[in-house]
Amino acid sequence: MEHVEESPKHMEFEAWANRMGCTEETKKELLRLLDTAPPDAREFFNPRIENDKLMFSIRETILIARKQ
Repeated sequence: MEHVEESPKHMEFEAWANRMGCTEETKKELLRLLDTAPPDAREFFNPRIENDKLMFSIRETILIARKQ
């Protein structure tokens, strides 16, 4: 492993769900799951309201490795 880089990626729920092609039914289920998620999952996704929009975060990781 030559390099590892991790950074948070902040997402707006509605825009993300639309990009993923989610139906309204799927969006409702995802919101329910997020609302009832265990504490560790809520901490990981960090759901919050910003400017009247539901936001969440994920972690992006870039790995650079060289085969020897």
